Amino acid sequence: MIIKSSRILAHHGSKIAHYFGDQGENELVSWALGDAADIELMSLIARYSGKLFGVRHIVIAPESDVPFSAVQTVVGEIFEEYEVSNLCRNQACLVMHQKTRSGAGGSDKHFHLAIPEFDPVSRRVLSSRYTKMRDEKLARILELKLGHRPIVGRHNRLVLEAIEREDPDLDSQPFVDALKSAALDQGLPDDQWRDVKARATPWRRQSDSSLHEPNQPPIPTFGI
Repeated sequence: MIIKSSRILAHHGSKIAHYFGDQGENELVSWALGDAADIELMSLIARYSGKLFGVRHIVIAPESDVPFSAVQTVVGEIFEEYEVSNLCRNQACLVMHQKTRSGAGGSDKHFHLAIPEFDPVSRRVLSSRYTKMRDEKLARILELKLGHRPIVGRHNRLVLEAIEREDPDLDSQPFVDALKSAALDQGLPDDQWRDVKARATPWRRQSDSSLHEPNQPPIPTFGI
């Protein structure tokens, strides 16, 4: 599973809303929660409150087809990780994009989640610390909970330590086995399997990288 998040500038609310609902190269676009107007409202509230970012955009790409109940589980874990308030949870938007993948394997469905960056009642801004590691941790936890094949990421030592610390009852052995297998493939010494890293792949640029944080690369689509 791939979970990747990015912060969308508040004055680009209409652009990201259009991206969520646009047919584009997708064979099917289906709103599960909210609609484009809700995403624009998130950005509008943030703008009038003087905030730079309006929407947290999170891509959810399972490696295999999952029922909607599993997608709800993923969204719930994201809410918990980023301590999303009840108000912002009720404002969240979710859309499913279906697109035939060019390579073998993998699901032809992926999801885009939009969460308000700013809660106008509590005046709290959504946490943006260590998001790459936290997104990776979420993906590994959900793979383990849903019985999916664990993927080797870029922050494996930190992710494994976080899983063992935060959810000690969760069986992390499949993730450990995946790391050891990858370390063996890469020729690492037996005692360095925790330090294995996935080999980097080129990022495919989205059509409008200016939607995201200033001076940051666009979110990778990983063939999505």
